Amino acid sequence: MLAAHEGDQAGRAAQQAVQQRYKAATAKALAAGFVYKPIDQLASETPIEEALARLLAVFKKAGPA
Repeated sequence: MLAAHEGDQAGRAAQQAVQQRYKAATAKALAAGFVYKPIDQLASETPIEEALARLLAVFKKAGPA
């Protein structure tokens, strides 16, 4: 019974972490002027011009290497 409870807690913690990463990714995309899209959607459905604009925005934000 205790192991099941600990498993439930771990599952909730993992779900919360996933939700926090999603919220952070959404906020970062919006801050850069884009609507968040998962990478598989970007790779398969997004016009190349938009994908390149997103990539350039990341490089500009990162600064010089």
